[in-house]
Amino acid sequence: MYFLSYSVKPSKTHPERQRYGDAWVNCWIDRKTLRAADQIARREIEEQNWDIVERETAEVVTADSYAQDDINLQYYEQALVDETVFVYHLSPRYPVFGAIAEVEQDSTQKRCSALYLITGESLLQKGEESVAELNFWDDARRDKAISAAREAIKDAGWKVISIHESWPCGRDDLAEDMRFYFDEAEENGACLVFIHDSQPDAGGE
Repeated sequence: MYFLSYSVKPSKTHPERQRYGDAWVNCWIDRKTLRAADQIARREIEEQNWDIVERETAEVVTADSYAQDDINLQYYEQALVDETVFVYHLSPRYPVFGAIAEVEQDSTQKRCSALYLITGESLLQKGEESVAELNFWDDARRDKAISAAREAIKDAGWKVISIHESWPCGRDDLAEDMRFYFDEAEENGACLVFIHDSQPDAGGE
């Protein structure tokens, strides 16, 4: 039995490509060779309208590879019966809302730009389960995100002159040198970055 894991993203033909973003797929494939297992996994994933970014894991597994209370043991045992098991771990297409503002420091009147990122999860209301809903970033949540940006900027000792741009985003929607801050937002719920002469400054100095 082979266990394979792939990072994937929705293909252009995926019916819910505006709902889901990056994902990964865990596969248990009962075949004699890695090559055969990999071919089956790739074919199945592509048939489900996902593009494979990279194969992350490929290893032989047995029942002893898992603890008795590990959910993966159930997938392994099911693959012994069905020969293949695929488990998709999905993430929303737009997990974060970003805003770019022109700001001015209260103490020095110095101006610069600020990027504020806040996760949809931090704005979930009681009873709501997923940021992946197509209409999650409605006007009300956008307003809440902008209000949170204004408050965070104020708390850092700056004031908002104007909001230049705001949009729901995924990690790949940001410039490569800004993706670190996207990761910070996902880890902490929000992230505020001041940009002085094109140089990011998370401290706002």
